[in-house]
Amino acid sequence: MKSIEFFNIETGAIEKGDLILSESLIIYNSTIQSGETLFKIDIRINPDWSVNQFQILKNDVIILSGKKSKNLWHINQEILITDESIDFIDISITPFTNTLPINFMKDSNSQKKTFPMLFLDVKKEQVKIYHQTYSFHTDFILYENMETNYSNQLTVDEDGIVSKYPNAFKRII
Repeated sequence: MKSIEFFNIETGAIEKGDLILSESLIIYNSTIQSGETLFKIDIRINPDWSVNQFQILKNDVIILSGKKSKNLWHINQEILITDESIDFIDISITPFTNTLPINFMKDSNSQKKTFPMLFLDVKKEQVKIYHQTYSFHTDFILYENMETNYSNQLTVDEDGIVSKYPNAFKRII
């Protein structure tokens, strides 16, 4: 088990997470305290770092949940209709989910790849499909959101976990 903590520079929220690695399943559980609001995140991840299930609670009430069955996502118990195979999620309030495609790419020896992502907008309690590109450079990984034209230069630790996310999140542990 690996403990991870992030500080959200914009909101002051603190995320405390645990990453549990096994040969058959990776689990990430975290809590995010943002003022009076407590978020709980649970993500079930395949050994290749693709996601098969997630749940987000806000003050102990489920606001977003998803489960992948074959190539279909069931979001809040309704089938998401899309012609794309989506393997990753990006949760708006944590940098941890950027780790998922990064570790997937490390295992595939790819230097640049664009992924369709389930973007989980926690504030609006909505799910959107965004395309994100990750490019490996010598000292950083360039993250680009193709729909919003947002980009940032991420740094990861030896396990591929985001350690620096400039101007947005700071890794504490």
